[in-house]
Amino acid sequence: MVFPNPVPAGAAPEVAVQTSEAQLVDLAITDALGRCLWQCTRMLPAGTTPLTLPDTHQ
Repeated sequence: MVFPNPVPAGAAPEVAVQTSEAQLVDLAITDALGRCLWQCTRMLPAGTTPLTLPDTHQ
């Protein structure tokens, strides 16, 4: 889930990623056509981790 929704101008959107155990996760942001705008791989702890998304406006 992206929050806040809608994201106000100038604000950074966030997502909450939930995992049952610590693990390496692949994250990606795609546009409506499926084109990858951003991706990363992160080691996340068990539980819910809030992540601030980069500005992908082009």
